[in-house]
Formats: sequence, structure tokens, C-alpha cells
Amino acid sequence: MPKFMNGDKIMESLFGSKAKILKLFFTRPQLALSAEDIGKRTGLKKRAVGVIISDLVKLGVLKKDKSHKTNRTYRSYQLNFKWPYFNELKNLVLKIAPPSFPKIERGLARLGRVKLAVVTGVFLSLDNTRVDIMVVGDDIDFKRFSDFIKRLEGDLGVELRYVVLGMQEFKYRFDMFDRFVRDILEYPHRKVINRMGRLAQR
Repeated sequence: MPKFMNGDKIMESLFGSKAKILKLFFTRPQLALSAEDIGKRTGLKKRAVGVIISDLVKLGVLKKDKSHKTNRTYRSYQLNFKWPYFNELKNLVLKIAPPSFPKIERGLARLGRVKLAVVTGVFLSLDNTRVDIMVVGDDIDFKRFSDFIKRLEGDLGVELRYVVLGMQEFKYRFDMFDRFVRDILEYPHRKVINRMGRLAQR
């Protein structure tokens, strides 16, 4: 059976440096970012960002938007939902370079006594969720957790929203029908670690 490149390498081969910017916007479609913000999130140099943005605006993939921030006007860019091939390109980008759930599981499992790890939001291409990751467990190494989140953010090009709950707090909030916890478990999500049995079966 032939061996194929992984999703990120395919993206780079097809789109070059545009791959990171396309992935950044299509994983969070509602984003409006300045060129400076795009550079920070993708790790691309200022000149490269300027060239790529100019190309994507000319193609119609991105559109310009002038906003006001701290009393000064700055230019931001966002996806052009009216671009004729928007859905086709979005599906291609997200299908070629989906998040590596086994990699996320391995990374989280090393952080302490993790009993439950749920991903949603950006990992499932959802915009209206409160968090992207919920981790439940005890003795979590928060320094390693922070480093892990930063690496994930670098891979995805987006700032992740997350929450870490101890077992006792999670059980209390779950039993009290806490809306925050229930929303995470009742709306679309994926459990990358579940060592809690039926308690977290939602």
C-alpha cells in the first residue's frame, strides 16, 4: 500500500506558505485579524504575510475590514463568505489537515492523572462553543500543560480556550447540573481520554 504524506505536508505542497494562513482562518471562520496578528499566530515573517494576504485578497478568499482599536484605525482581514469556492476550499483545508486526536491524547496523558479530556470548538470546526478543550483530573502538571497548549496553538495557528477541573470539582458541577459542564458534554464533542466510565457518557 503506498505511503502518503501527512496532512500538513500535503497542505504545504499544495499551498506553500499560504497553508498556515488558510488553516488559521478556516479553523476559526469568524476571525478578523490584522497582518501583525496573523504573523504572530502563524510564525510567518511580516513581509511574507503581506505578500500572502495581498494574494488572498486579490483571489477573493479574504476581504479587508477597517476597524477601530484603542482610538486608531487599523486594517484587519477576514474570510469572504461570498467567495464562490468558499465551501470547497474550506472542506479541502479541514479535510487535508485535521487535528491529530491520537497525538492530543498522548500529550494530555503525560500531564498527570487525567481522567477525562474533551475536545470541541476549533477541533470540530465549531464557532459557538465556550471552550476548545476540557481536562478533568488531579495532580496536573500545569507547566507542562501550558507548554502543550502553546505547541497546539502553534500547530493550529489559533489561541485555544480551555478549562482544567479537578475530579472533585467536576463531579460536584456535574451532579449540580452545572450549565457550563453540561453544555460541553451535551453539544458536539470528542472524548480523547475517558477513564470515568458512565459518569461522562453524554
